[in-house]
Amino acid sequence: MTWLTVADLAVILGLKKQTIYNRLSSSPETLPPATRVPKLRGPRWSLRIVQEWQARFDPSERSGVPRRPGRPTKAEEVARRLKKSAG
Repeated sequence: MTWLTVADLAVILGLKKQTIYNRLSSSPETLPPATRVPKLRGPRWSLRIVQEWQARFDPSERSGVPRRPGRPTKAEEVARRLKKSAG
């Protein structure tokens, strides 16, 4: 079995190493469960467990929850103003 280090986990999750360390100490529930492996320094993660953890938070699974619209683009603002002044 291959164990992932903090650096490996940071690459997979798209975070910095320091962010991983910060979350381990302040809010470990925001990370996959870590394991202490004898004769290895620091926390380690199983790749399978990390992939399963990520699958639970897949944004494509959030069907039925509509996204709130963001700030309109300049083009949308101009079109709205033109429509308002013409009509």
